[in-house]
Amino acid sequence: MIFFIAILIFVICKAVIKYSGEAAPGARSGANEANAVVCAKRMDISGGERTSVHYYVTFEMEDASRLELPVKGFEYGRLAEGDRGVLRVAGGRFAGFVRNESRFSAADPDKAAHRCPACGAAYTGRVCDYCDTPWAEPAAK
Repeated sequence: MIFFIAILIFVICKAVIKYSGEAAPGARSGANEANAVVCAKRMDISGGERTSVHYYVTFEMEDASRLELPVKGFEYGRLAEGDRGVLRVAGGRFAGFVRNESRFSAADPDKAAHRCPACGAAYTGRVCDYCDTPWAEPAAK
């Protein structure tokens, strides 16, 4: 009985040390913020009968460096390739991404991103990459 209690206390202490060690680096170092673009997304699916899915997003910083971070499924679904905004990283982990609201604009179709009226995809240039619909100047209000 004493042996069982000693093992239980050991396992609990190990878990507390592990999880407090993971949270501490982010709390000590604070969060870093940088302007970034979502340049790639990928999923890592593993397992047979018990499948697990891990989500990753690659961000490109202003200095052209890239950073791939694991993210939760809902964050993965919320982000789209080409999104521009401010990336927040705390302790080497993804802590958030705030998208720039002025992403879709008709200022210069070759440089600005816009939504395709036919399929809803985000693209840059004069023709939608997904359905080949040509870009049209928005009607003045």
